[in-house]
Amino acid sequence: GIAMSRYKRKQYEEELEKLQIELNATARWLQHTGKRLLVLFEGRDTAGKGGAINAVASSLNPRQCRTVALAKPSEREAGQWYFQRYVPHLPSAGEIVLFDRSWYNRAGVEKVMGFASPAQVTAFLKQAPVFEQQLVDDGFLHARPRSGIFVAPGARIAAVDESAAAPSGAGARAPDWPQRIRRSLQG
Repeated sequence: GIAMSRYKRKQYEEELEKLQIELNATARWLQHTGKRLLVLFEGRDTAGKGGAINAVASSLNPRQCRTVALAKPSEREAGQWYFQRYVPHLPSAGEIVLFDRSWYNRAGVEKVMGFASPAQVTAFLKQAPVFEQQLVDDGFLHARPRSGIFVAPGARIAAVDESAAAPSGAGARAPDWPQRIRRSLQG
């Protein structure tokens, strides 16, 4: 990843432009070949996923590239096969789909927050490799960008404070989540 601390703004913008040109060439190749690209962005809240996703999506045609950020499962979705809620969002021929978090939430966030039982997590861990192999066998290309997004710790803490104040964030998280994130960011 590109750490802003190592780059001056102009250098960063020049590097970003090179990457966006390469990304557009990839998008043209996907359209020409009919391949499908699925990109899974993982990371905790305020880690910079949104900025990375915006940097990718902003240079692409919105008819070809879309972002999917699924909310907490609805009551109906909670009763479905776990992967069922992701399947309708998979890319069609020539498309790119950027997932702001993926099915790995089941083993991470949902487990920690109590949204998934131990049995559900165990079933997920058995099914995830099979599901992904089916995607590969069907010709999906998929990538998980490595974490390398730099966000100054103070900016992350400010974002946590903003999220904590937002009414939409309160119901889906444990009451002490801002404090837990703050502690993990500070050391």
